Amino acid sequence: MSKPETRVVDTNVLLVASAADAGSPFDPEATPVDDKELEVVLNWLIQFEKNSSCHIVLDNQWQILGEYEKKLDTHQDYGYRAITAKIEMRLPIRLNLNMFVPSSMER
Repeated sequence: MSKPETRVVDTNVLLVASAADAGSPFDPEATPVDDKELEVVLNWLIQFEKNSSCHIVLDNQWQILGEYEKKLDTHQDYGYRAITAKIEMRLPIRLNLNMFVPSSMER
């Protein structure tokens, strides 16, 4: 049995895919991405959502999902709906985040 494909999906990917989705209120003009690239990103996310052998990587501390919720409309933006579909299909891979802050960045 082969290992499932796993992906951490950057929030910007979800924002761009949402901008390309006609049903999403996110304005396509709000991104610096041209129409052709918007479609490429949207199509990638659609295929990722549909493919049951691809798993979303989320952290046990809910930092990743929290970032998605901060940036996206959780009911209307396609990007967020695609992620919740993966969760509902029980396809998340959970991990613990070990946050490392370089001493030069500490307050």
